[in-house]
Amino acid sequence: MQGTGTSENPYLVKSIAELREAATISGAYVKVIADLDCNEENYLEWETLNITAKEIDFDGRSLMKPYIKTGNVLFNGSTIKNAKILKVYENGANHVITNARMEHVALTAFLSSIVGAVLDNCTAQECNFIIENKNPKSGWFTMQDPGYKH
Repeated sequence: MQGTGTSENPYLVKSIAELREAATISGAYVKVIADLDCNEENYLEWETLNITAKEIDFDGRSLMKPYIKTGNVLFNGSTIKNAKILKVYENGANHVITNARMEHVALTAFLSSIVGAVLDNCTAQECNFIIENKNPKSGWFTMQDPGYKH
């Protein structure tokens, strides 16, 4: 993994393993420099990624086909921006994203039995969500931005 984790020289990540490592470095800036495909990287059950990095900039890149493991969350915390998070699947996940600020994020998700809200305690700026939720008992969003409409 290249970079020093500063805003001027962020950690440059090109794999899911590098993303998971850099995202947990407190206060770090992270930039994704390649599309990440969970199937291609054989990362088949996503466990909660508790982000302590200050910011993850996907720079227009994609995270594709994460399957959120039962009782887990895709991302928890930080700022996530310029991302395409595509074809998220779950069966018994707690949430998709929690405690995050999202800027310019496209999210597509196919949910079977999510326990809580899709996005919990999040703010969103210029985001696009396409979500198929087959669980009528779960919530869609608990957004903290007073200007948010869904």
